[in-house]
Amino acid sequence: GTYPAALSNRVSDAYGAAIGYQMLLDGLRRQLIVEAGLRQDNSRGGFDAAGISARLQQAVGKRVVLTLGGYGTAQENNQAGYGLRSEILVKF
Repeated sequence: GTYPAALSNRVSDAYGAAIGYQMLLDGLRRQLIVEAGLRQDNSRGGFDAAGISARLQQAVGKRVVLTLGGYGTAQENNQAGYGLRSEILVKF
């Protein structure tokens, strides 16, 4: 399935900033990433937006990684965006 970018990646007449934090837990078997970003659109018909996302990955055994991620955005045009994704990765 598709999992769009939390904030638009169109770069003409726009600028923004993002910050994130990564935590390695349980040795190196669990990882939590939290990110926040702002986007200012200066083009006609464009709109400003802010978003936050998080992703948790957990190793299971030697070959499996479980991932759960999600995001939420607030936009100047009052259209909220959100998404949730899960994944099971098996390495051969």
